[in-house]
Amino acid sequence: MRSCTLPVLLPPTCLAALCIAAAAPATAFIPSSAAALQHRRRPLHVVAADATSNNTGSNDNALICSADKRKSQEGHKVEVSYEGRTINVAVRPNETILMALERTGAADELCVSSFPQDCRRGNCLTCTGRIKEGTASSANLVRGEDGLAPHVSKDLARKGYVLTCSSFVVGEGLKVELGQNADVWEDTYRKRYENSDSEKVGMHAQAKLLRLVAEGDVPKWTKETEETLERS
Repeated sequence: MRSCTLPVLLPPTCLAALCIAAAAPATAFIPSSAAALQHRRRPLHVVAADATSNNTGSNDNALICSADKRKSQEGHKVEVSYEGRTINVAVRPNETILMALERTGAADELCVSSFPQDCRRGNCLTCTGRIKEGTASSANLVRGEDGLAPHVSKDLARKGYVLTCSSFVVGEGLKVELGQNADVWEDTYRKRYENSDSEKVGMHAQAKLLRLVAEGDVPKWTKETEETLERS
């Protein structure tokens, strides 16, 4: 009588377990399905909690950055005065004070037809304003290229003058008085040459000229000198 071996059909779950056991190292311990699920879920809960915390912090930082960016795009507020009238103007990044005044229509609010300007490069001094007393910090003002001599630029900054066509704002609290072009011309040119030193130079030049004229006609100079002495 021949014996025969009948194939044994196993459920799919048992086959999966046998495959895992065969693939695992000989010393590996295979936990039960419930324990494996619990073992695998536990670190996932921790990671999820950390991820939630990190996402919350990232969202907060994103909101703060977004608010800062929006505020930066809106610009820094500058108090601008002209002939007794005062308004506030928001100066955007990479925008000069003069550009902000023109963009916002500040001329209408200050009751002027337009703001004095000519070269828009800081050369002509036509658009000059001046930092008012009580300004929080002049460090919030960045002076751009003006095309003036370095010593003139330093002198203007020391006296508080602002070339609105080439100056930028990087912070709050700045106060500027417009319409200072007449004063800046007076300080930069006229007062520079009308002082005691320039008067001495002028007197020496005049005396030298008189001497040269006298040396050109000595007899005439001698006669005029004698007449002057007789009268005195």
